[in-house]
Amino acid sequence: MFSPIRFRVGAHAQYFHTSRSHLATRLRPAFAIRHKQRIEDEWRHRAPEIPNDVLLSAHKSKALPFGPAVATRLVADYMPMMVKEPNEISGRAICDEHNITPADLTRLALVLIRSAPKDPPVQAQAGLHLLFTCSTLHDPTATIELHRQLSNMKQIPRVVQDLRDISQILRKIASEHEHPGALFRMGEMVSQSGKEIEAEKWFEKAAEKGVAAAWTSLGRLQQRRGDTTKAIASFKKGVELDDPYAYLYLAMAKDNSPQKETYLLKAAASGVISAAHSLGAHYAKTFKPLLAREWFTLAATEGYAASQMSLAIILREEGKLSEALEWLVKANKEPGQIGQVSGKIRREVELEMGKVKQKRE
Repeated sequence: MFSPIRFRVGAHAQYFHTSRSHLATRLRPAFAIRHKQRIEDEWRHRAPEIPNDVLLSAHKSKALPFGPAVATRLVADYMPMMVKEPNEISGRAICDEHNITPADLTRLALVLIRSAPKDPPVQAQAGLHLLFTCSTLHDPTATIELHRQLSNMKQIPRVVQDLRDISQILRKIASEHEHPGALFRMGEMVSQSGKEIEAEKWFEKAAEKGVAAAWTSLGRLQQRRGDTTKAIASFKKGVELDDPYAYLYLAMAKDNSPQKETYLLKAAASGVISAAHSLGAHYAKTFKPLLAREWFTLAATEGYAASQMSLAIILREEGKLSEALEWLVKANKEPGQIGQVSGKIRREVELEMGKVKQKRE
């Protein structure tokens, strides 16, 4: 087994806003107990109201091993534990009380995080706290997902040391236990640091363990260094394991392949928005404007700026200037070339609309 992370009081007091409970330990015992109880009650009353249909959907898709009633009760019972640092004793207690495993608790944490509204933040806080707790319970998936979450927060100074600690545990899980998910996450981590040769080794190990996305990531690295033959072979391996992004990158690598449309359809149907845009571009190139518009609309609605601009161009050609302008305003917010080009077209459309208005007057 790997060692649990040793959490630092100060850092997690800031994460979860529990610093008042540490003040209580310096006060006289009776008051400290009442103070602690009051803080626990505050957290209990702050339990997030997770929509029943979200929990039911998660249960039906097997993301959750229990139904909405159990999940709601679990979250309510866990909330008082938010007053202190995540720890193994509290984690064992909640698991024993509800007759669940740490892996079950991790799955609940992920549902909380992935379905959390931006405001109020309490649901996301509870999910993150749960992940920390499950990591102390030696659940590998919790540590892997916690590393991913903290990596997205590393611009926050107090997260840096925790991320460093979690990274050490992650490396141990990957190196000593060869957990497939940990191997893949290690590849992602070192790749983001620019260590592509080391990243390839981790992705290769993860791929050998059956991680479909590892083949795709490996292919991307091979493609970047100019080894197209190896990259295509890796993408094909990913396709054999039905990874949506493998279909996308294989389609793009084999641009003139008769299977390009099939691969893009497969990726887009799996929810890859960039594949929907690529399908729109493919149909526009092959003179199928209705299909092009359909796929551009789908991707544009999901916020894909390149599709917003492409759809606007089609609408402009059809004389639908007001609709075109709406999409250009959205695409214009994108940083970089897409935003700049959209801004140029937007100004042209606004001039055209001004001329049309003058003619009517």
